[in-house]
Amino acid sequence: MKTDSPLKYAEYAVTLSEVPTEICLTFSISNCRFRCAGCHSPYLQRDVGRPLLDDLDALTGRYRGLISCVCLMGEGRNWLDLQEALRRIKAMRLKTCLYSG
Repeated sequence: MKTDSPLKYAEYAVTLSEVPTEICLTFSISNCRFRCAGCHSPYLQRDVGRPLLDDLDALTGRYRGLISCVCLMGEGRNWLDLQEALRRIKAMRLKTCLYSG
């Protein structure tokens, strides 16, 4: 699935609880296509935030040596950008985690 909108994140944080035994750079991906009842982050259903691919290298570089994994909370609606993000993360020799609806 490809949309005109790039894959975007609304926020990021370094987290300790998303993936057991890993320190993650965790991105909250927006433009969620699911409309789950009781969604804990309904603002992520909107197409908001910054393009992930524009910032991914700089942000992972900022935390290099401190993180062992990059976690994407959601997959958005742009599968080509998602695949590219995962490819880049793998090339950095970081683990990946994708939480998807």
